[in-house]
Amino acid sequence: MLGPHCPLIRRATTSGEALAGALLVACATTSTQPLFHYNELEAGTHINAIGAFTPEMCEVDPETLAHARIVVDQREAALIEAGDLLQPLAAGLIPGPETWIELGDLVSGKQVGRRTEDEVTFFKSVGVAAQDVAAALYVYRKARELGVGIEVEV
Repeated sequence: MLGPHCPLIRRATTSGEALAGALLVACATTSTQPLFHYNELEAGTHINAIGAFTPEMCEVDPETLAHARIVVDQREAALIEAGDLLQPLAAGLIPGPETWIELGDLVSGKQVGRRTEDEVTFFKSVGVAAQDVAAALYVYRKARELGVGIEVEV
C-alpha cells in the first residue's frame, strides 16, 4: 500500500523524465550505450552501477564519470570488467584508477566519499566474492541476533 509520502510508480518515457528529482540512480543493464547524460542528473546524485560487466558494455556516459567521485569495489577487478570505466579511461576522458576509491577504504574511513553536497558520486560494482561473503555473514549474524529468518540445512 502506498502512503501519502510515497509517489506512485510510473513508467518514464525518457531518461530525463526518469531522472528528474532523483538523487539515487541504480543501473543494472547489459547496455552498450549510456542510459543518460550528465546534464540530466540533479546535483548531489549518487549512481550505483552494477551492470556493464564486460569491457564492451556501458551504462554511464563519460561526462558523468569525469564529474563524479568514483568508487569501485576493487580497482583490479574494475580494470578487467567495468566497461563504464574502461572505455572513457582508454579515451583519456576520465582520471586513472589511482584516483578511484576502493569500497573497503571508504567503509573503513581511510577515504571520504562525497566531499560536497552537490558532488555526484558513482559506485561501480563488478562483484567481488569476498565482499559478498562478508555482507552475507553480517546479514546472517544480524538475523540470528534479532531472532528472525529460517535456518536451512544444505
